[in-house]
Amino acid sequence: MDLNLPDPDSIRAALPAAVQRLVVAFSGGVDSTVLLQLASLSGLPVKAVHIHHGLHPSADDWAGHCRQFCDARRIPLDVVEVEVERSGGGLEAAAREARYDALAAALSTGDCLLTAHHADDQAETLLLRMLRGTGPDGLGGIAACRAFGPGWLYRPLLDCTRAEIMAYAEQEALSWIEDPGNQTLAQDRNYLRHQVMPVMRERWPKASSTMSRLADLAREQRLVLDQLLDEKLQSACADGIGALRFDALSAAAEPLQAALLRAWLASAGVRPPGRERLKTGLAGLLTARADRTPRLEWPDAQIVRHGDWLYRLPVVLPKPPAAITWQPGSSASAPWFGALGFVADRDTGFACPPGLADETLQLRSAQRGERVKLAGRPTKAISEYAREAGILPWWRALLPVVESGPGEVLAVGGLGLTETGLERLPADPWGLCWQLDAGQLWCDLRYLRHPGRAES
Repeated sequence: MDLNLPDPDSIRAALPAAVQRLVVAFSGGVDSTVLLQLASLSGLPVKAVHIHHGLHPSADDWAGHCRQFCDARRIPLDVVEVEVERSGGGLEAAAREARYDALAAALSTGDCLLTAHHADDQAETLLLRMLRGTGPDGLGGIAACRAFGPGWLYRPLLDCTRAEIMAYAEQEALSWIEDPGNQTLAQDRNYLRHQVMPVMRERWPKASSTMSRLADLAREQRLVLDQLLDEKLQSACADGIGALRFDALSAAAEPLQAALLRAWLASAGVRPPGRERLKTGLAGLLTARADRTPRLEWPDAQIVRHGDWLYRLPVVLPKPPAAITWQPGSSASAPWFGALGFVADRDTGFACPPGLADETLQLRSAQRGERVKLAGRPTKAISEYAREAGILPWWRALLPVVESGPGEVLAVGGLGLTETGLERLPADPWGLCWQLDAGQLWCDLRYLRHPGRAES
């Protein structure tokens, strides 16, 4: 048999340029044993990491085997014990999540994690996803290389079949362990591996390689589509990343509307709703009258249409924070979603106005129906001022009110100084600056006003 295994040069050539060390996920099975052997020949520093799940009576023995194998080859080994908490996805999914969390934690900057996924794993993954009704993205299967933790994740054996890996292990007289759990047909993947794939290979000997090519083509198409969607979103979103213009979505063809919405959500790290929920919710967003505020809600997030824009928001919006005391010579931050302070000039930073020296202020949320008189303006409810200023509805209850010791309102974040505040501060250019921090909340929440409206 001609063995299609990567040589040291090809492994090094496929790695990102900044990689300084290889970290091999080493279970002790034949696949990861061959991978560790190949990695040790690459010329780069190598470390092995064995994840001890503690789920099998032989788990300690498996860890011992890995130690002996690495000791014999002078390969550093970390044995990491993890606790697997059962979740709705089942024990296997919970173990995989715990394993990858531990592997990410084992990496340092410049490290590349190697895992032993191969062509048969890829074929099994594609079949499972198709049987579960995957969309086009699922046909991309297992990616060969991607960013992971502080480094990268690379799978050098993804073009190799299980038979080729086994032949290499026997040729090199390597020793490995067998996990009896891999024979349990109750697991879908094992059923495909032992009952379905052998029958397919009898009829189509190159089935695994052919399905790997399908995954490669699907990922290539995904990259092309992502680039086109990114270009579309750059012109359709505020600042290229924020709220989405309603007309840009409504003018697109129906299949493109769903793709744009998914890409827009993904750009903020938000998992989109399922296909049917997205379809019905999208129709509601598009067909509602302009004076309505329709929402598309699902367990991970919500999309709100307000005016001519769509906003990504958390499922539960922040509640008005509790009041705090504040020294005006410093900046106030949490829980007001950013930094807040007095400035004489936006380029010089926060400072204490002469009229407030040595005074302790109170910072609180606006009360329901509270009325103030902004400088040079009539007395109105804060909510009415906020509406006129274009401040988005979900921000109106969160505006910070700056109050003096005697209970005088000096300023309202996002709106400006009151008449009393103007009397206490030198007229110009002192003011209250509220710098929203997009990193604390979803990026759209930094839009205090409708996109295009000037900030105070």
